Amino acid sequence: MRVSTRSIISTAEPKRKSKFVRYLSIFLSVIAIIQIILLAVTFILARGLILRQGPELDADAVNYIPWYRSWSIRSADETYRLQGWYCESGQSNSPTVVIVPGYNNNRLPAGNSTGEMMQQLVARNYNVLTVDPRYTGSSGGNSQSFGYLESLDLLMVLDRLKGRREEVDIIIYAIGAGSNTAIRAYTQLEAMERRTFSYPRNNTVRTNLVNLTLHTKDIKAWILDAPQPFGDDYISYEIRRNAPFGHQLWAFTVPWAVRISAGMAGNTPILETISTVSEPILILAPTAGSSAYSEGTNLIVERRQRLFPDATAVTVIDMAEKENLLSAAPAEVTDTILDFLGRFLK
Repeated sequence: MRVSTRSIISTAEPKRKSKFVRYLSIFLSVIAIIQIILLAVTFILARGLILRQGPELDADAVNYIPWYRSWSIRSADETYRLQGWYCESGQSNSPTVVIVPGYNNNRLPAGNSTGEMMQQLVARNYNVLTVDPRYTGSSGGNSQSFGYLESLDLLMVLDRLKGRREEVDIIIYAIGAGSNTAIRAYTQLEAMERRTFSYPRNNTVRTNLVNLTLHTKDIKAWILDAPQPFGDDYISYEIRRNAPFGHQLWAFTVPWAVRISAGMAGNTPILETISTVSEPILILAPTAGSSAYSEGTNLIVERRQRLFPDATAVTVIDMAEKENLLSAAPAEVTDTILDFLGRFLK
C-alpha cells in the first residue's frame, strides 16, 4: 500500500502550527501576568508614598519663630484648608519670602532651625510666609503628591498673598521636592499667561485658576535647596531609599503611578524651566557624594552659570545625610540667603 507524501506533509503542518500557537499563547500569558504583577506592585508602592501623612508641628515650635499671625486658605479644589504662619517685618512693601516645603515636610522643614532663620529674615525687613502642604502639619487633605497637586495649592497661596495689590515682591524658597511644587506652579502660571494652559476638568479648580490675579513677574527671586532636573527625581530618590527590593525598576515606574494618581500626565521639566528664568536664583548645592541629590543639582548649577552667570549664586554645603541643607548647616544657609537677597533685591 502506498502512502502519499503530500498527505503526510499536509497532516504534519497543522500539528506544527497548533503547537506554535499553544507555545505563543503560554508565552503571552506569562508576559501578561508579569505585567499585571509589575503594575500592581507599582501602584501599591505609589499608594504607600501618597497616603503617608506628614509630621505634625512640635508643641514648642512657636517659641522659635518671630511674631506671627495664623494664616489659612482653602485648597485649589476647596475640599480642605491649608494652615500656616505669616510673619511681618513691620515695614510697608517689604518683600515676602515664601517657604515651600518638600515631601513629608510641614511648615518648618528644618524644624526649629527654620524658625531661627525666619527671625533673621524678619529682622532684615523681609516678611515670611510658611504653610503646611496638604496632608501635613495642620493642613487638611488625604494624600501627598511630591508637588504635583501641591503646585495648584501654591498658586492659591501666592494669589492670596498678592491680594488686590498691583504688584508684590515674592521670593520663593523651595526645599527638596518643594522645587517641583514651585517650578510646576510657575510653569502653569506661565502657560495661563500665554493662553496655552490646559485647565483641569474640576470646575472649582478651573474657576479658581481663571480668577488668579498673580503673575510670573511677581516672583522676584528664587532660592532652591538641592533642586533636581525633573519632578519625578524626588519620587525616584524616595523609592531607592525605602523600597524593600527592585529599587531601580520601581524608581522608574512608581513616579509615573504617583503622577497618574494625582491626575497629572507630564513630568515637571525643572532644569528646562530654570534655564529660562531670568530672575536671580540662589542654588544651595550639596557637595559631591554627600547626597543622592548632588549630581542632579550640579547639572542645574552648570546650566544656570552658563546661561545666567550674573543672576545665579551658588553655595556648596555638605548635606551630611540630612533631609535638606538648612538642616545640615542652618547658620551658613541663613547667612547665604541674607547675602543673596541683599545683593540682588536692594
